[in-house]
Amino acid sequence: MLFLLLTLGVQNLMAQKKEADQYFEAGQYSKAIKFYNLYDKIEKRQASLIRRAICHYYTNNPEKCLYDLAKAETLGNKSNEFFKYSALSMHALERYEEAAKLYKKYLNRLKKGKERTAIVKAIKQCGFA
Repeated sequence: MLFLLLTLGVQNLMAQKKEADQYFEAGQYSKAIKFYNLYDKIEKRQASLIRRAICHYYTNNPEKCLYDLAKAETLGNKSNEFFKYSALSMHALERYEEAAKLYKKYLNRLKKGKERTAIVKAIKQCGFA
């Protein structure tokens, strides 16, 4: 009986994460946050923390975004998304010096393209602020 309850609990957790990921992929960030918050293993999952951080950024919660990014960093995450959303959140919080440093780290990881142009522009905006 206990095994059955544990199995159902694990399946329920995986269903919550799967639903959160579906909302994330659809760009429905506020709904995704609700399901990521129900996923109790999120504190140990870098990818899920990064996704929840991105959701927080797009729902105008840069402080919460930075909090989740910091947790992901303690788990060893130094992905492109980590630098991009750290910079964007710092910029949104008007912490321009820190934002510029993070934008530069992100820029060094990018290949040539339109996004590089946008990041250079953001760095200049930080310099003017």
